[in-house]
Amino acid sequence: MTEAETHYPPLEKVGLALITAADKLPQYFQAHTVYLVTQYPVQAMFNKADFTGRIWKWGAKISALGVKYLPRTAIKGQVLADFVAEFAPTSEQNNLGESTPREDSPDHTRWWKVYVDGASNSKGSGTGVVIITPDETVIEQSIRLNFKTSNNEAEYEAVLAGLKSAKTLGARRLIVYCDSLLVASQINGEYMARDERMAAYLLKVQTAMTDFETVRIEQIGRNLNNHADALATLASVLSADFKRFIPIETLTTPSTDQPANYINAITVGPCWMDPYVTYLKEGVLPEQKKEAEIIRRKTARFWLSKDLKLYRRSFSGPYLLCVHPDVIEDLLYEIHEGICGSHTGGRSLAHRALTQGYWWPYMQKDAVDYVRKCDKCQRFSHSLHQPAGELQPLVSPWPFAQWGMDLVGPLPRATGNRRWLIVATDYFTKWVEAEPLANIRDKDSIKFVWKNIITRFGIPKTIISDNGTQFTSKPFTKYCSELGIRNVYSSPAYPQSNGQAEASNKTVLDGIKKRLEDAKGRWVEELPNVLWTFRTTPRRSTGETPFSLAYGSEAVIPLEIGLPTLRTSEWEPTRNDMAQSQALDLLEERREQAMIRLASYQQQLKKGYNKNIRPRSFQQGDLVLRKVLSNTKKPTDGKLGPNWEGPYRVRFVTGTGAYHLEDLNSLPLPRPWNVSNLRKYFH
Repeated sequence: MTEAETHYPPLEKVGLALITAADKLPQYFQAHTVYLVTQYPVQAMFNKADFTGRIWKWGAKISALGVKYLPRTAIKGQVLADFVAEFAPTSEQNNLGESTPREDSPDHTRWWKVYVDGASNSKGSGTGVVIITPDETVIEQSIRLNFKTSNNEAEYEAVLAGLKSAKTLGARRLIVYCDSLLVASQINGEYMARDERMAAYLLKVQTAMTDFETVRIEQIGRNLNNHADALATLASVLSADFKRFIPIETLTTPSTDQPANYINAITVGPCWMDPYVTYLKEGVLPEQKKEAEIIRRKTARFWLSKDLKLYRRSFSGPYLLCVHPDVIEDLLYEIHEGICGSHTGGRSLAHRALTQGYWWPYMQKDAVDYVRKCDKCQRFSHSLHQPAGELQPLVSPWPFAQWGMDLVGPLPRATGNRRWLIVATDYFTKWVEAEPLANIRDKDSIKFVWKNIITRFGIPKTIISDNGTQFTSKPFTKYCSELGIRNVYSSPAYPQSNGQAEASNKTVLDGIKKRLEDAKGRWVEELPNVLWTFRTTPRRSTGETPFSLAYGSEAVIPLEIGLPTLRTSEWEPTRNDMAQSQALDLLEERREQAMIRLASYQQQLKKGYNKNIRPRSFQQGDLVLRKVLSNTKKPTDGKLGPNWEGPYRVRFVTGTGAYHLEDLNSLPLPRPWNVSNLRKYFH
């Protein structure tokens, strides 16, 4: 042993001997179950929460090795020399003719000595207890009283604490030394307890004394009770040889108060903590060998308090209270949504629970799941901007068979009070028709379809539009059905489902902006120029101009008149008719080539678009939240309103990425909603 190790208390020396044996004989400790037979509370030392440093390291290592502790049995025939030396009569006893009785003889009396003292001053009250066992073991106890007491009441509390501790230690014959003449005389019946408080304390002491065979109360001088007095006043009067920690306990109510009666107690079911509590309390392991080995090795990280609460030793320092599974949800609610809760994320919630001193298995997973199911966190979560489904391009089977219609406006007021622009785009040739309107009624839409589409290009097969009343009203749908036109509506708040019309709107509007300066109301006069430019410009998707795909030849633009080209300078009427006929004969081939280029272009767009998608899909019956739109947002919310509303239930799936919804009362919503405006609701 080193010089420092020689100064260890006896209990720590036993622990040092055990850890040294484990270091020198690891093969025995790892291959077999080692039993330690000792009279010292080694297991209690390793399990105490207030030990740190070497004691904690020893306990972690020994617990991992699975050492079992057994109390020392009676010394029968062993160490007879020690037995004789310990119980041999002294010379004084021989002179008096006395003999020392055997330990197991009937007349042998093993008296326990208890020194008690109480202190009360302006800073508070406290009691000190010193218990000396028959084998001269000294046990100290210091209790702080968190209530006002007089000196005599503190003395009574000290006597009660001493009797309680002696009973816990198994004492039967007791001598209590007290330096208060009044308290000792009242207990011995020499003085009467006239004060009501003193009488209550006296009755409490007399009741506690009945738990012993014999109790003697003796009054001693203060100079003979310095040890208990020091503990009572929390003063440092002990000698330097007593190198130990004295646990400071707290008594919240006077001992004369009636104990609390607990009613409606909630019984919690079995959980993961039970094997650890059973092993730390009783040393009993599960019957299954594999499970028992796991519990034995993991127990080094746990500690059981006196009130049977399980704690886990953390690497950051403080002990963490192990939480029962039935209490986890309430604990997370208080941290996440309580008075000091701020609806943080799952990882932050788990870290906060850890820093507050709580622990349970899979706590980060439970925190993430709790945050995911939090109603407010889901409603106020950020909007999702990543695409949720693959791009589905729309293809027209032949020219002017499928048109996309949309409204642009309101625009600056022009002549005739016109503020709106209705635009239609053919999905095959990219031909654009547009007309300014003063009103956006259904009859204006019917007139536009008849004048700009049917009378020029024939009856189309399909018209795709948004969900505006000018396109969804009964007169408009009836007019289309009578002509055999199928109406298809895009998903609300998802303009990409009618992307061709939206793209044409943007191009036309950009052209008008660039041609206007201060006179914004002249947009009606500039509209034909913009449309002419759009129709005679080659589109990237088809590689042809909309004019050539519609009529079979390129249009003559004003530039070719001022600066003639070969086509205009060599023009002959006789050859023109033949050239037109040849162009019309080759028009179908030209359109087929344009369709091939269009399909290739759409495939490239789809490939680039699908790289950034984050797939999201739902099944019938799933609960979803819907994005809050400008028309459904409360005006008073401002920027503090939620980003999502609901929940709604999925009725059925429509096509790819579109869902029909209903509220929780089974009331269906009128239109299908695209997956980009929906997110799953967890509950």
